[in-house]
Amino acid sequence: HLESAMAAYYLACSEKWKSISSLWMELAIEEEHHEKIIGDLARVVKVHPDQFKHGLRVEPTAISSFVENINEKTSDVMKGQVTLSAALTFALGIEESIIEGRFFELIISGNQRYLKFMEAMSRDLAQHRQMIIEEIEKTKKGD
Repeated sequence: HLESAMAAYYLACSEKWKSISSLWMELAIEEEHHEKIIGDLARVVKVHPDQFKHGLRVEPTAISSFVENINEKTSDVMKGQVTLSAALTFALGIEESIIEGRFFELIISGNQRYLKFMEAMSRDLAQHRQMIIEEIEKTKKGD
């Protein structure tokens, strides 16, 4: 649900700030892709539970609260209550959050499919942060 909440936020931003819609759309599409892969990995874990161990423990209520916060901010964007600068800063906060940033520590495994996914997610996360930071810098220069 986290990835779909993030995608919804980025889609709302895409509608609100058409001038940088391509940035928001790219982020949204990648989050939707991540959600699909997480679902695929969940099935792999069910089939091969012996190949996976619990890592970092995150309380489900923390994830629920995080998702709720993203959903509220999405609603604020749709109501026009958020500036572009605030939207970008919030997006960066999402990408740099403990839940998103330490996602890789939740499960420990040598499973090759899992490792490939984690490698791709790590690259995507770094790219997302960089894209958002670059847009924040452009926005600051335009102010």
